[in-house]
Amino acid sequence: MPSVAEVLRRYGPAYLERYGAAMPPEHKKVLQAISACRTGELGTAWYVCQSCGQEHAIACACGNRHCPSCQWGKTAGWLQQETARLLPCPYFLVTFTVPAPLRAVIRRHQRIAYAALFEASSAALKTLASNPRFVGSSHCGFGGCCIPGAGRWSIILMSTTSCRGAG
Repeated sequence: MPSVAEVLRRYGPAYLERYGAAMPPEHKKVLQAISACRTGELGTAWYVCQSCGQEHAIACACGNRHCPSCQWGKTAGWLQQETARLLPCPYFLVTFTVPAPLRAVIRRHQRIAYAALFEASSAALKTLASNPRFVGSSHCGFGGCCIPGAGRWSIILMSTTSCRGAG
């Protein structure tokens, strides 16, 4: 399976040619950093083996917080820590999908748009959870993330609303 960096190196230029004008500069920097990661483009570190004295070249990493190659260790540690914190109850995945006409606006005004989307989606979940027909509790917890891709922008909320009356 190809790495994210390999996919970006292969398809990134065409993607940037098509969508680059609409992309925030920060996103372009991330694509550039991940594409250059461990290729030698960012420099090379030389190490000498203590046993045989042979020199070894290692291409420098980008260190970008979005780079899966650089951040896999931190991601694994975070996932293990968060998994240990899960409550012993069922979880539900709820997706809020943004209508197509709003996607261009959201892409250009991400900070404001995402804040509004998370506020509206969390209010909707709280309203449903407090209704006795569904959960009947004002004590529900959820966290969310935004998933851009596949031609749509979605907000994913993981909810522990099945913990009826918890807290």
